[in-house]
Amino acid sequence: MDKSLWQLQYLSGLSVRDIAGQSATTAMTVSRYLRKIGTEMRPVGRVADLDPKERQCSKCKKIKPITEFYRNTSYKSGYGYDCKKCPNAYSGRNLKKYGLTKTALELMYKAQDHKCAICGIPEGERLLHIDHCHKTGKVRGLLCERCNLGIGAFNDSLEYLNTAILYLKYALNDRASPKE
Repeated sequence: MDKSLWQLQYLSGLSVRDIAGQSATTAMTVSRYLRKIGTEMRPVGRVADLDPKERQCSKCKKIKPITEFYRNTSYKSGYGYDCKKCPNAYSGRNLKKYGLTKTALELMYKAQDHKCAICGIPEGERLLHIDHCHKTGKVRGLLCERCNLGIGAFNDSLEYLNTAILYLKYALNDRASPKE
């Protein structure tokens, strides 16, 4: 999408995040561009006078109890921006990206009992992400953010993961590393 349309979309009420999603770019890129061309930005974040036990959903804009949001320690509040009931970013854009239908995604959730395929944490406690092989693009399952980032940090390498397992086994037994 043409950058020149971003300001028009923003001024017509679309959020930076929505514009980024439609343009296949990041919200940061859109935000920087809008500031650079002098667009007056709307305030972001919490609604004034909001009870600390409440939060406004960035998608449906409704004010809901904090328990209606996923825990996310990377945010100052400890909770994500989208409520649990609103469809997350994976429902549209990423379904297309991974070649999935909503039915196929629902079947994956059901097959995994709505839990992370690695740690087993239920979907209600953490948002589940679509995991895929970076080499082939093939979808493997649904993982919580921690597990998804964890295997990503090991570059999806079984060798690295097995070495990490050995390392932890030896560390738990107060022995030297197996490589020593």
